[in-house]
Amino acid sequence: MAGETLPIDAVGATAGGQGLEAIILVIAALIFVAIVVGVALYVYTAMAWMRIAKKTNTEPAWLAWIPIANIVLISRVARMHWWPILLLIPGMIFSIFNTIYPETIIFLILYVVSVLLYGIFHAIWMWKTFERVGRPGWWAIITFAFAALSTPFLAMEIPGLTMLLGITLAVIGTALSLVFLGFAAWGDKGVTKAKKSRK
Repeated sequence: MAGETLPIDAVGATAGGQGLEAIILVIAALIFVAIVVGVALYVYTAMAWMRIAKKTNTEPAWLAWIPIANIVLISRVARMHWWPILLLIPGMIFSIFNTIYPETIIFLILYVVSVLLYGIFHAIWMWKTFERVGRPGWWAIITFAFAALSTPFLAMEIPGLTMLLGITLAVIGTALSLVFLGFAAWGDKGVTKAKKSRK
């Protein structure tokens, strides 16, 4: 009938349903944005590494588009061995065990150590890559420092200021890494030749 009012429970259920729909919509929008940004970053880095590989005559340059294989390409551009990639395997395993057994600190420590060891090798690859394309090698140290500082904060998974600090350091390091990679790929400086020893 006209003029009837809904019971208080029905009003609350309707408002709660609309609130839940709004939350789901926001989460869906955030996921969509994350996917778009992720794809854009992947395409950007693949194009940059492909360009660097062509600049340095490193074949096959198309490896830049294949996950894991692109890390092999980075090691080839740097003229170093690929085996440090294997350090990522224990890192993933320790990360899984740390999630399953969060009260056991040893898995967290082993995860951080394996990631930092790989990071050191990756920084060396980046240093040599930057130098090969006529850029300062110390750029690699700056990005590695931000990654190294953020790893323990993110690995602890403590909500609040600790997590925010880790995310902030990771975002700054990633942004610098992307800028430096772009300068290395599309900058004007030429490729430096390998130094020949005089006899």
